[in-house]
Amino acid sequence: MKVLMIEDNVSTIQGLIDAVCDRSWEHRVASFDAAEENIYSFDPDVVVMDWMFDEEDAEEGRPILEHIVAKEFRPVIVFSAHDLSNVLEDILITHRLIDFTRKGDDDSNLAEKIDTWKDSALALSRMRHSMNEALIESAKVLDVFQKMTVFPSPEIVSFMLSRRTIQYFEQAEVGEQPPTWIQYVYPPMMNNLLVADVLRIHSEDTDQSQPGIPSEYRVVLTPSCDMVNHAADDFKVLVGYCCDKERFTEQRLGNGQDIDSIKGREKVDRVVKELQYGYNKAFVALPELPHVLPYMTLNLKDLDFVMLAEIAPTLESFDKAKHRYYRVASVASPFREQVIWAHMINSCRPGMPVRDTIDWAKGILTS
Repeated sequence: MKVLMIEDNVSTIQGLIDAVCDRSWEHRVASFDAAEENIYSFDPDVVVMDWMFDEEDAEEGRPILEHIVAKEFRPVIVFSAHDLSNVLEDILITHRLIDFTRKGDDDSNLAEKIDTWKDSALALSRMRHSMNEALIESAKVLDVFQKMTVFPSPEIVSFMLSRRTIQYFEQAEVGEQPPTWIQYVYPPMMNNLLVADVLRIHSEDTDQSQPGIPSEYRVVLTPSCDMVNHAADDFKVLVGYCCDKERFTEQRLGNGQDIDSIKGREKVDRVVKELQYGYNKAFVALPELPHVLPYMTLNLKDLDFVMLAEIAPTLESFDKAKHRYYRVASVASPFREQVIWAHMINSCRPGMPVRDTIDWAKGILTS
């Protein structure tokens, strides 16, 4: 871990320096004037910074924090003797890895806060380095553009660079057996709804910060393009209801049966095969996203329409005066296409009359 401390009075952060040294983390102390230079040269995983007001009450820390957020993002703890709760309110809501702590007699507890961020901070540092590698790879397409009679518009260039960046990261190693919840995009990133987005019905009787029961959830089945091109208030979105996780399979453990027993392992193997197939008849299994979504099953025979105008893009944008649902998460490709395929198989299957298939089967099996 590398911690940059932006502070003109070192004596006020000696407790933090001692705690950082005890953890064998690298650290550097920089003045406000040298802050941006040290962010670039030291490339810290976490920044702890004073806010400091000058003689004219100008906020010395604001331009530094704005620079970090705009160009060099990493976790930041603003550590000031002033109460900045109101000053930083908007940015604290928007960025969950930016925090504010009042200066006190013992600032060594800041290191404990950094401890809780360690894994996230190191992951962001790796991502910053990967982003630069992705930019280098993406830029190779510019040579083709240079040879064109007319250089493409900025919008087309941005689109192509973005697509190449996506492909670069799609090659990233996630291990031989990554967790099943990698199929979710959480929090959702797109402004408009997408097919396979997971919605939750909002209720003041339940804690929306915790996973609900499966019946509270719906999965969007309307094509993404339709929801963009026909985003009128009266546009209806097709959704599938979610139900308990057990509906996906007929496999059950008997009374007192151990899942690690021979019979138990056989049943696990059967469920694994059903999961690998992607769907089981009219049911699609949806994995748990810890602390966000429960294990549940999408029932493609239990469908309904909801008004697009009643769906909030996020919980934060939910307005009880006009919304009934909010989007919890999106489903990434190719898992999104798997949901679409399962829906197509069920909705496009032609109804067939009952016939004497027993006699037909005998005819096939006999010479």
